[in-house]
Amino acid sequence: MGCTLFLEKDFTAYADVCFREFGDRVSYWTTVNEANVFVLGGYDFGFLPPQRCSSPFGFNCAVGNSTWEPYVAAHNILLTHASVARLYKNKYQAWQHGFIGINVYMVWFTPFTNATEDVLATQRANDFYAGWFLNPLMFGDYPDIVKKNAGLRIPFFTPRQSKQVKGSFDFLGLNHYTTLSVKDNSNSLKIDQRDFNGDMAAEIRRMLISITCFRVVDWAFTDEYPINPSGLQGVLEYVKQVYGNPPVYIHENGQKMLHSMSFNDTSRVNYLNAYMGSLLDAVRNGSNARGYFTWSFLDVFELLGIDGFKSSFGLYYVDLDDPELKRYPKLSAHWYSNFLKGKSSNSNVTIGTEKNFYPLSQTHSSQKNCTEEMLSLSSSMFLLLLTLAAVGLGQDTAKFSRDDFPSHFVFGSGSSAYQVEGAAFEDGKSPSIWDTSTHSGNLKNKSKVDRACDQYHKYKEDVKLMVDTGLEGYRFSISWSRLILNGRGPVIPKGLQYYNNLINELVSHGIQPHVTLFHFDLPQVLEDEYGGWLRQKIVFVLNFILLF
Repeated sequence: MGCTLFLEKDFTAYADVCFREFGDRVSYWTTVNEANVFVLGGYDFGFLPPQRCSSPFGFNCAVGNSTWEPYVAAHNILLTHASVARLYKNKYQAWQHGFIGINVYMVWFTPFTNATEDVLATQRANDFYAGWFLNPLMFGDYPDIVKKNAGLRIPFFTPRQSKQVKGSFDFLGLNHYTTLSVKDNSNSLKIDQRDFNGDMAAEIRRMLISITCFRVVDWAFTDEYPINPSGLQGVLEYVKQVYGNPPVYIHENGQKMLHSMSFNDTSRVNYLNAYMGSLLDAVRNGSNARGYFTWSFLDVFELLGIDGFKSSFGLYYVDLDDPELKRYPKLSAHWYSNFLKGKSSNSNVTIGTEKNFYPLSQTHSSQKNCTEEMLSLSSSMFLLLLTLAAVGLGQDTAKFSRDDFPSHFVFGSGSSAYQVEGAAFEDGKSPSIWDTSTHSGNLKNKSKVDRACDQYHKYKEDVKLMVDTGLEGYRFSISWSRLILNGRGPVIPKGLQYYNNLINELVSHGIQPHVTLFHFDLPQVLEDEYGGWLRQKIVFVLNFILLF
């Protein structure tokens, strides 16, 4: 497995262009966004481009092998990240004085019961979801349980590769939204043909306890996430204890709501207030967290949504039916702005938008009677909920301000290129795997996806909104296909001009650019030519091994 990774060479060359052209103004670089989500969604379950998977593990599988492709793609991403980090540190860091990291999605896992089997399964879930990437970055190799359960299907690091990957980051970017419980499923290890979930030997339960109404809910069937802020503190404490407390930026955190719910996003305000309060607790407890970015600044095309625009996370509503795509501040935009400008944070206040005044303590109309639900629970669950209620109420009503966080701490918001830029086929941009996916599938409103929020043309207007809101940082991604023709051709002049203009606009208003190099949008030609994050020689060798 020592053959050259084609994409590593092309991605490193692309990163070199970014560092050279923008590094004098960009100090924070992230190589890959949610690397674990991308490989599972794209190579195991098949719900993300390049939509590779195999039955019975994935959805509508036409090509791929879920049993080993996620492991190979993840391995190659780690090697490519290390290559880019090495380039930056050797060639640019000394004079640009910036920092480079990688981003993973982290759930806070809790045991479904206090049985030893569920406790051990919870640790396996952490090792598979987070340790799969974080252990090589910190220790130079995969967790032992991952190697044991995946066997020959997971590549190994050579001593040289291990040395290169270990420590190849200045910070970790973490995306966190919710808490899940874990139940042991060791029987899955008896099945010969297994994917990632089978190897993990754990069942992820989505039944969660929401402190908003102290309810047990299944968020997969709701329009909003339950508010469990202790999960963020748990994730940060876990990273501190297990991985030596490296610098961490919370790159994404926010509340999902129906896009049609418009301006009165009280649930989002309550969510942000609770999670930022938990973040403050973690910082006071010694976490090396250094920044927090809400997801998202605008209502964007959601990559994990069923139809892309059904749900939204934005602080600003975007009228997708308006030819000008007019932006409107939601309640959460005003709340976040007040916090950033030094006012104390408390969800039980009244803030006015340009059209109406909304009491933030207003109960959501879809909530059921909490007392009736609690009375229907068992006594043990009732006591657990009472405990969480006491903690949750303390966080929900606690007041804190920007000044309570360290002065170097950065607060911002984020987006990604495909989700916000629009101009999908303008000015020489070549297609990405997302362009191909949205145009070949059954997604409605393809023209709206191509236009997105049109930040490509409206970046000045959006930066003005960021200034008005008080953002200290803006996290966005560069579209590889917009900057480099077909992923490894010449630099596209208009793409280069756009990113220079956006970065200059941000910097001129005192907003830190935090730039991601890869947010799921691989140039389509690289996927077609050599399988993207899979390398053909490795594919052949592994297929041969697994036949015998």
